[in-house]
This record gives sequence, C-alpha cells and structure tokens, in this order.
Amino acid sequence: MKHLMIIPAVFAVSSVIAAPAPTVRNVVYGGVESTNNRYVSYDAPFEGEFYVGLRGGLHMLNFSMDQTLYNADGSKAETLSDSYSFEKTLGFGAHFGYQFAPRWRAELDWEHSGKFEDSDNVATFDLTTDRIMLNAIWTMAQWDTTHAYLGLGGGLAMVESRLSSVFFVDDGNDTQDDMTYAAQAILGLEQELSENVSINVEYRLGYNGGMTLTRFEADADLDRTEAEIGGMLTNSVMVGLRFRF
Repeated sequence: MKHLMIIPAVFAVSSVIAAPAPTVRNVVYGGVESTNNRYVSYDAPFEGEFYVGLRGGLHMLNFSMDQTLYNADGSKAETLSDSYSFEKTLGFGAHFGYQFAPRWRAELDWEHSGKFEDSDNVATFDLTTDRIMLNAIWTMAQWDTTHAYLGLGGGLAMVESRLSSVFFVDDGNDTQDDMTYAAQAILGLEQELSENVSINVEYRLGYNGGMTLTRFEADADLDRTEAEIGGMLTNSVMVGLRFRF
C-alpha cells in the first residue's frame, strides 16, 4: 500500500516540475515585450517594412536681404538691408521610407514651407520654398509604444520668389525660380496608435542656401536693383501621421 501511494505522489511532483512556468507578458504593438512602462531597448519591431507619412504645422523663417541699387554707369547708388526673424508660415509635407535595420530607417522627404510676403507702399517681396531631401532616422529610445528619434537630411531647395515695385520695368512682377542646397535636423516623438498607424510630433531645423534677384529700373539714370537673399534658417513644429505596410 505504501508503495502504491508513493507512485501517484511522484507522478504529481514530476508533472509540476515538467509543466512550463506561467509567464506574465505585456506584448505591445511591434512585438516589443515589457512587464511595465520602464525603458525597454528597441527590438526591431518594424524592420523590413515600408511606410508613408503626412504632416503639417508651423514654419518660422529667418533670413536677411540686401538690396543694392546700381546707376546706369554700373556704380552703386545705395544699399538697403532687411532682416527677417521668425516669420511665420503654414507648411506641410510627405515622405516615403523603409525600415532597413532595428534602429534605422531611410526616407525620401518633400516639404512645402508656405508663402511668405512682405510689402509696403511701393514694393512687394514674397517667396515660397519646396525642399526634397533624403533623411536618415535613428530611433534612440522606446518606452513601450512611444518612440523618440533623431534624423539628419540633405538635398535640394526650390525657391520661387518675386520682388515687384512701381520703380521697376513692368513692375518686376515676374517670378524667379532658384535651386540651392538644403539640409535639416529632426527631433521627434512618436506614439503608436495601432500596429500600422502612428502619430508624431517633430521639431525640424532646416537650412537652405541663398540666391540673388535682379530687377531692372524704369528710371533711365538707373540700371538695376540686385537683392541678395542670405541663407534661410527655418524652425518648424510639425504634427503628422505615419502608415506602415
């Protein structure tokens, strides 16, 4: 009898030892596992996926413009300088990218800065800027479904500008298109809404090279006005959505 009682007991103990221990998991979107909201390392949740993004927000432009008036003989008559700081426009953009490594993704980025205009009684100056850049994005931290990231980008800026005045031939109303280099730095925070959709807030610091506008004077004693626009520094605060597929 004692031997018969020992057999079920041994069997029960063996079953307990062999049974897998229960695990407590909190699996969040993307497959990163965490048992609480502490910092967890990024575990390639979306590696190998393409994505598209849309965004919009506020741009604050900083640049200077020096206008030099030339006499008919080519000598300088006078120079006027203007400085613009944190001039506000509304802009928007879109990007297409690919997550090629656990913390890294690359994207082709387009952004439109919106129209800036400055005018007085005799002259009007306006410009719009479109930038096309290639960005590298590095995810530096993740807290469950929240990601913090940094990015650097470089590419081209297409600037359409107009400087018109009653003193110019035909009022100088023709627009001028220029292409120059562009670069940007990105600091962002992203919150996953589902496995395929995220919302993000970004601060972008962009820069593009300057250009020169030439307008001919209507006065026979004068030749032209050259407006040299310096490099433009743009501070942007953007809100966007990213869709993975």
